[in-house]
Amino acid sequence: MLAKNEALQREFERRLVNDPKFASSARKRPQFFYDRSSYNYSELNRYPVARLNALLQVKVAEF
Repeated sequence: MLAKNEALQREFERRLVNDPKFASSARKRPQFFYDRSSYNYSELNRYPVARLNALLQVKVAEF
């Protein structure tokens, strides 16, 4: 990824220098690349939420 994208490389190197927690974290560095990759699924764990404006009358089948 870094070889193909100079802006990404500069951003990563800048973050390594300016953020000591990021530089020392074995978890945050790979996450940086995953978040910017095509494999990142930003809709994960997002659920649709809707508001009902009227009470629904639903019949439940009896067994």
